[in-house]
Amino acid sequence: MNNKLNILDSVLNDFETLCLVSELVKVNIKECNQELIYLPDVLKNNVEFRFPKYLSKNDDNNSLKNTCFFGRKEVAEKLDEISKELLNINKDASLVVSNVYRHPKIQEVNFKKVFDDIKAKFPLLSQDEQIEKTHLMIAYPKVAGHTTGGAIDLTIKIGDTLLDMGCEIGDFDKEEYLPVKNSYITKEQFENRLMLRKLMIRHEFAPFNGEWWHFSFGDREWAKIYNKEYAIYDVVNNID
Repeated sequence: MNNKLNILDSVLNDFETLCLVSELVKVNIKECNQELIYLPDVLKNNVEFRFPKYLSKNDDNNSLKNTCFFGRKEVAEKLDEISKELLNINKDASLVVSNVYRHPKIQEVNFKKVFDDIKAKFPLLSQDEQIEKTHLMIAYPKVAGHTTGGAIDLTIKIGDTLLDMGCEIGDFDKEEYLPVKNSYITKEQFENRLMLRKLMIRHEFAPFNGEWWHFSFGDREWAKIYNKEYAIYDVVNNID
């Protein structure tokens, strides 16, 4: 028990580590065959589902709206526990979920767009270096958490007002504001991010330090961060 608490505390206070693609591809996967469910059907209290702005701006992602709120069953169970814990902190607080599952073909298309841009800007880098640089902005498809149904983008609101996190989910026009800890946000904004981070890590979600809103459970990044023997969620190609 103490060892688990030490690991959780270590993850909570590490704002620098960013897992490399070269590390994540080496993580073994033993798919547990846990079903994907439509989260709004089972999370009806203190959890709001709201499309992020970047979906409405990008016609290529319209098909994502049909599936983005599907997620693994254990992810749903953990979110339910987190939403209840949040209520104990503030009776007017609730979670706002923006994205969970993403079809691997959509991930591949979006990754390629960013990769091509990185390749043009940094032609002297090796392909592996270009991939790693792209991965910081959008996950490499073979190791992406959203394609497993185990990653989630979310924030917190009090009443009808979103907590001030310094920038919105997916606001890539404010790139310097995206990392969990940076010199551009205020103390209050960091504390708000830390509240979300503590809640998610207490329930063993793995944070992505490059985006304050992104957490995952069961995928390769989760396994790497928590020193698991293997990931339990693999890529899901179809939702029945």
